[in-house]
Order: sequence, then structure tokens, then C-alpha cells
Amino acid sequence: MTTGDDVPTVGLGSAPIDALGALYRGMSATRENFLERRRLRGESAQFSAAYARASFIGGWLSRSEAELLFELAAAVPPGQDIVEIGSYLGRSTAFLALGAGPGRTVHAVDPHTSGRLQFIKGEPIDTSGQFRRNMEDIGASDRV
Repeated sequence: MTTGDDVPTVGLGSAPIDALGALYRGMSATRENFLERRRLRGESAQFSAAYARASFIGGWLSRSEAELLFELAAAVPPGQDIVEIGSYLGRSTAFLALGAGPGRTVHAVDPHTSGRLQFIKGEPIDTSGQFRRNMEDIGASDRV
């Protein structure tokens, strides 16, 4: 498939393949740049403190991914908010909230209906209460 300018597209309406590739390369470059900066300067004291506060929250987020989210949240300009889609128990939400400065809110969107293991077993569960407790335990309920 092509657009009017004969730019190849792929199954997303008129999104050029080049745009999708650029998006992927941009995300990869951001992560690579972050990892290189971290290698050169080490972990920040602010992130180390945040990790000590929130690492108890269950989830699949690695320490380096948590630090990247923390730094990205810290770079959000005052008056702008952060939106996270899929927060489960709040592990990634915690690092976004702890990294975000004053005047920034993290909007965490999740149905809170089950975890992966409960879904496999067919057991219904509501994770919203644990999510809220986790945010309270790290002192971030006012920002989430």
C-alpha cells in the first residue's frame, strides 16, 4: 500500500512505515541515551531514595526502567500531567509519582480487575485497594 506521495504504509491506515520506524528508533535511542548517561554518571541519590521507598511494590519493572520513568517524570514541565495506561499494583506509577515535581499529577488508568495469575486461574480480583495502599505507603497518594 502507498500514500499519495508513494510512501509505503503498513496496516495502520495512512501511517508511513518510515514514521513507525522513526518512532521505534526514537524510543530505542531514548533508552540507549539514558543507559549511556547512567553508565557515565551513576544512579542519582534522588532515585536511590525513591527506589528504597517503592521497590516493595510488586510488578515487572526493572530498576533501570524505574529510573528511566523517574527521570522522565522529573522532566515534565510544571502544570503538565502524566498519564499512565496500565498500572496494576502501582510499581511504575510509584516511580512516575516520586519523580514528578510539585504541581504535577499522575493519572493512572487501569481496570484493576485482575492480575495475570488470577486471570489464568479464572479468579476475579480487585487490585484497586492494594494500588491505593501502595500509593499511600510511599507518600504519593496526593499526586496520583
